[in-house]
Amino acid sequence: MADLRGVSRSGYYAWAERAGRGDRGELSPRDSRRADLVVKIKVAHDASKGVNGAPRITRDLRATGEVVSVKTAAKLMRDNEIRGISPRPWRPVTTIVDHHSHTIPDLVQNVLAG
Repeated sequence: MADLRGVSRSGYYAWAERAGRGDRGELSPRDSRRADLVVKIKVAHDASKGVNGAPRITRDLRATGEVVSVKTAAKLMRDNEIRGISPRPWRPVTTIVDHHSHTIPDLVQNVLAG
């Protein structure tokens, strides 16, 4: 079979082992690590009341001894629709609230009427 496919014998058997593991419902070590990280990310996100994003969640996970990068945390958060709240940028108030305080008299109407 390996010769027909043009792959090495050991590569074929490694693939067959991985494919058979999926049939038994077992997760690969990589998938089980990611599932564990998703649970930890959800706990950290809930602890921050849904505010923290990937950089702060990564910092929290590292404080507990977890080895994870910001990009991995961001990807897992994106894949599981976990979002932090981004603060809106501050903008100065440029409108006048009381419109009647600075009214300019209409001199043209006063000349035509009088």
